[in-house]
Amino acid sequence: MLSDREYVEKFAERGGVCPFCQSDRLEWEDTEMDATHAYQEVYCHDCGAAWLDVYQMVGWQVVTAPDPSVLATLEKPAD
Repeated sequence: MLSDREYVEKFAERGGVCPFCQSDRLEWEDTEMDATHAYQEVYCHDCGAAWLDVYQMVGWQVVTAPDPSVLATLEKPAD
């Protein structure tokens, strides 16, 4: 069985693999989130194992910046 560190390294190298049999024949369920983490159940079609992939919020990235004229019309929060 892979350790957490080995699992993350394999995921970065090859995408998802089963931590038990290292198969890539996996099925991911919908992602669920709480305030700081996201969880995704994964099922291995080869050995039948199931586990949760756990993701942690580390930051954010701009996809589309807001229009400056719209920002100018918004109220600024009080300090």
